Amino acid sequence: MYMKRNLGRWLYLFLLSPLLLFSATDYAYNLHLNKRSAYLNEPILLTFKVWQTDPKKIIFFEFEPVAHSSDWKMRLLQERRDMERGAITFEYLLFPQKVGDLLLSFNFIVKRTDEERLRHNNTGEPVKAKAIDTTDTHEVLPPLHLHINPLPKDVALVGDYKLNVSVDKHETEVNAPIYLNILLEGVGALPKDLNITPKIEGVKVFDDEPKINLRYETDGLHYRGSFSYALLSDQNFTIPAITIEGFSYKKGQTYQLQSQPISIHVQGVTIQKLVDSTSSESIYDQLEAMKQWLIYCLIFVSGYISALIVQRIRRVRFSKKEEDDSFQQAVKSADSAKALLKVLLKDHSNHYAIWIDQLEQAVYCGEKVDLKKMKREILKG
Repeated sequence: MYMKRNLGRWLYLFLLSPLLLFSATDYAYNLHLNKRSAYLNEPILLTFKVWQTDPKKIIFFEFEPVAHSSDWKMRLLQERRDMERGAITFEYLLFPQKVGDLLLSFNFIVKRTDEERLRHNNTGEPVKAKAIDTTDTHEVLPPLHLHINPLPKDVALVGDYKLNVSVDKHETEVNAPIYLNILLEGVGALPKDLNITPKIEGVKVFDDEPKINLRYETDGLHYRGSFSYALLSDQNFTIPAITIEGFSYKKGQTYQLQSQPISIHVQGVTIQKLVDSTSSESIYDQLEAMKQWLIYCLIFVSGYISALIVQRIRRVRFSKKEEDDSFQQAVKSADSAKALLKVLLKDHSNHYAIWIDQLEQAVYCGEKVDLKKMKREILKG
């Protein structure tokens, strides 16, 4: 009875452990989650490390988590290779999108070959598992069970964020705008349902394109969003306080980001200012001849300088054209979502972020994607 009780206890602890260890005849691996219980949209780090135990063999490994797109959002952080040990480490960031008990499965392929087959496939290029003759084995990894807790109501931020609201000045004139900047930054998950655009009676609000910077790290998404607005009014007004509800999964509690109201004084146009404006125009008239002379001088100098740099510009354009042709050829040659994803990731450009996210969902979550249509959109730029 005592032995049965202890055996049951060890089995229970093994099932709850975030680390799975396994050893085969020629390889071994460990699969690790930094947590088994999390809140909705809380980042979870998945680490899978596999290495050869028989150095005489030639083995390649492929790994990726498999889950329904409605349950998870996934991001491959990196693949680290250790050629001396024949080891590779995969790191994924997972964001649960559903509350309750979720199942996380995996696709793990072991590709084995030998020196004879490797010689027949040798083209002088770096060895790639897909380019050589291998014997593939789909190894079964035990699925992992995770429990996802709901978030409190009306939460827009998951993680630890901070808010900064500023204006360029507190006093202006009629028809002269006030520039408002809202800076939101933190670590956690991507903010949702943000409602920060100011609505002020009697004030015209013009918004600029938000500047969003996203960086995925092992501790979650590092987010920095800058939102700029121009406010125009003919009377005094107050920029209301901005309030955003957040939830810190580290502390397990809600918090509120709130700015202070900002009062703006708008000065009217006086008769004295109109007189000063008329006087200033006469001064400009007197300097008009000198301004025209300076313009002619600048035109002459710019012509001389342009002759020196035009050759330089042509070289840069030619080099850029070669790079563009190489990129376009790589996009056209990509025959799968995974191949196209690798091409876009090498470019390191935020311009392709939308397509990268769609391709990652297709590769890691099994979503369907129209590859031909996407390639046409990318090539159009």
